[in-house]
Amino acid sequence: MAEQDALSTYDHIRLTLSSSYYSVRRALRLNLLRDLLTQSALATDAPIWVMGREFALSGQGSPEGQEAVLRDMICCFQSVLWMTYRTSFTPIVVGESQLRTDAGWGCTLRSGQMAVGEALKRCVLGANWRWPEDGAQAAAQEGELGRVLEPFFDSEAACFSIHALCRRGRRFGVQAGRWQGPWATAKALEQACQAHAGVLEDAQLHIKVLDEPGGGVPQFYPGRYLNLYDDGPCRLILLIPLVLGLNELNPKYIPRLQDALKLRQSIGIIGGRPGSSFYFVGFQENHLLYLDPHEVQEAATSAEAVKSFCGTRLRTLPFADMDPSLALGFLAEDREDYLDLCDALRDLQVAAEGVPLVCISNAPIPEPGCDADFPEHMGVWSGTDSASIANDSDDDATGHSGALISPCGSAPSDVVVPTMTPQMSRNLTSARSGWEVV
Repeated sequence: MAEQDALSTYDHIRLTLSSSYYSVRRALRLNLLRDLLTQSALATDAPIWVMGREFALSGQGSPEGQEAVLRDMICCFQSVLWMTYRTSFTPIVVGESQLRTDAGWGCTLRSGQMAVGEALKRCVLGANWRWPEDGAQAAAQEGELGRVLEPFFDSEAACFSIHALCRRGRRFGVQAGRWQGPWATAKALEQACQAHAGVLEDAQLHIKVLDEPGGGVPQFYPGRYLNLYDDGPCRLILLIPLVLGLNELNPKYIPRLQDALKLRQSIGIIGGRPGSSFYFVGFQENHLLYLDPHEVQEAATSAEAVKSFCGTRLRTLPFADMDPSLALGFLAEDREDYLDLCDALRDLQVAAEGVPLVCISNAPIPEPGCDADFPEHMGVWSGTDSASIANDSDDDATGHSGALISPCGSAPSDVVVPTMTPQMSRNLTSARSGWEVV
């Protein structure tokens, strides 16, 4: 793999300590108590949503009925492909360093892998696929499951490997050994998909990131991607990076995020809490359900590692603790599915009461690079090459990427949009690369 910018002494010390921490935790099973403490009892009188599917525990008529629904929900949750830190893979060269693990810096990239993995799983195995319960079923499905997982193996050749994402995302600030934010991860996934279009031809997969220049809520022009369906089958993954607050999530957006996770096209949210990236797949009331990539496993390089992609821990996080920097994910499997998604997002905008996640526009599609309608003072990413951004101010990195004013509606009444100074603008853009180690 091509060399990247050399790591600083600080980076070397941080990565060494991080690797040692995860090695000790793994060897001594120190995560067991943490797992018990983070498990949250699910309420029995409120529905649970997992990426467009509702599991209604109430109204079942008996404890047995509730147990059956809960078992079905857990089976659905555990069938989401689980991507984690890996170790002992082919080294990624960074200056004079050779990184053989992504422990301590790759959690957001792994969360992004999970979102794309969910989409590929649906395309190849179907939305109702579940992990096989016995050996015979597992053997029968091994080939198809291998097709889904192969692009995520830890090798330089794999489409969405940690190696490929670091290589393809470098121009957006992605660098091995340093933390990335959801926006940079989304762009790396988009570039990796484009670079491996021939390899992914059977899946007819496209990844597009909605990151229009300008401020606040992104503008979505449905007609922009319709031509993808003109030449035959097409599966479109739409990633929408957002910043829904300054230092914490604005609570006005919580109902909007819940509505987004209810859509059947949802493939979850690449996000986290301050300091850690998670892959959010559902919610119950005011708590998110998520998969945690912060577990170190041996590098996956063949079908023999299939079982290591099965997560077994159901974790929850209050919406209030969610980091405001995130990326929504959706999958449209054909033209009709895409149009239905556009209608659903438009309905969410109408119901948003002035705080939409995305604005659907029927206006003519603007020319690339046109930002006449988006004032520069909003301080949002304008497409500048991020090689310098990645090295600008690591201490300021928080994963944030944008302002709060919506060009298609008024700002929330309790949100103060400050005048953008050059330093604030630099912090907002450089912060796109920053998740901290846990």
